Amino acid sequence: MKLYEYFLSIALVVSIQFTDYKIYDIKLGDIISIIFMVCFLFMSKKIITPKFYKQLLVIFLIFLLNSIIASLYVKFSIPENISFLKRPVILSCCRYIQCTGCIFFSLFTFNLFNKESKDLDKNIFIFIDRTMILLSIVFLLAFLLSHMGIETPFVCEKKRLRGGYVEGGPFGLFISFYLIMRYLVIKKNDIYTILFFLQIILSQSKAAIIFLPIFYIIYLVIEKKLNVSKIVILFIFSTIILFIINSYFNFSDKLLKYWIEYFDIYNQIYGLNRENDSSLVMGRIAALHIAPNIILDNPIIGVGMGNYSLVRNNEEYLQRLPPVSEWDLSGLGGVFNTIIESGFLGLILLISPFIYLWIKFNNCNIVKYGIILFFLPQVLGVQLYFHYIWFGLCLFYYLGIKENVSK
Repeated sequence: MKLYEYFLSIALVVSIQFTDYKIYDIKLGDIISIIFMVCFLFMSKKIITPKFYKQLLVIFLIFLLNSIIASLYVKFSIPENISFLKRPVILSCCRYIQCTGCIFFSLFTFNLFNKESKDLDKNIFIFIDRTMILLSIVFLLAFLLSHMGIETPFVCEKKRLRGGYVEGGPFGLFISFYLIMRYLVIKKNDIYTILFFLQIILSQSKAAIIFLPIFYIIYLVIEKKLNVSKIVILFIFSTIILFIINSYFNFSDKLLKYWIEYFDIYNQIYGLNRENDSSLVMGRIAALHIAPNIILDNPIIGVGMGNYSLVRNNEEYLQRLPPVSEWDLSGLGGVFNTIIESGFLGLILLISPFIYLWIKFNNCNIVKYGIILFFLPQVLGVQLYFHYIWFGLCLFYYLGIKENVSK
């Protein structure tokens, strides 16, 4: 590996690991993406740009144009004291740059792996993996220090391991994603697998616990290995693991709390005087009531990229929920957010190149895994502009092309 390849590999790890770290309110991953975009302007002739990435660039440009059109008729309810970058249209342009940056991030990563040098792709991934292992050790040590009274930014106040993420849930989902990707690429489990499982457990991520068995079932279906005995074994194993984890982290109580808060939200807010409880009137639970109203009112092209936060306080969307003065995100994940912000037309446009890719690589399972790993985390809450799903996508796409060439 050359020196610049080491630097690029470290930049990739920073982008996918430290999503909650910013410079002047801009995330580290977005800064790296913008650098890649600028480099593309000067190096476009040297960069291989597959048709798939060109399609994605066109689709997100359509999203931006739809957002500008939506801004002409959508009624905004703008929170007080927001920055210039969060104003209508400006916010959509920022989200467009952010998402397009993810495409260029994925494109540059694709080109990093796609070299003629023998085994270079393998060496790059091994270096990335060793960096991930080193960070895993750092995070686990931070967790131990937190129980000794020494606080670090990698552990939440409630003693949940969060790594470089805003909280434990998204971090645990990312680690489960990487664990699967690592297995599919390296084709083996080793002693370091324990480090990743420990991080998932200590993150107390419910999404990660759901993600792993769902992907395993999909894996068995794609590999045509699904049978009754494996389903029974998976069910028994998952039940045992859930019982052990639940006895320590009380997952069942937390899920029951979510259930009650969602179906009894008005009594929870007004009967129990929780109008100022941000965990109830903001975030995912509130969005599950607000978002369907937004979608029904704007089903075709949505309300514009990033604009959920600018319309969620409209009375017709809130219904009986109280408005909030703080900046609020839905937390519903990229697939659902695409419907909210770009409508069902946007969702169809987004999945169309992936359908084309699935058909084109019908006999190549590794590409199918890349597509599943791109969308499944988004169903469980990951946003479209999270870099790690784009990293996984480009890696499996590259491996699919390599596999087809070798046949």
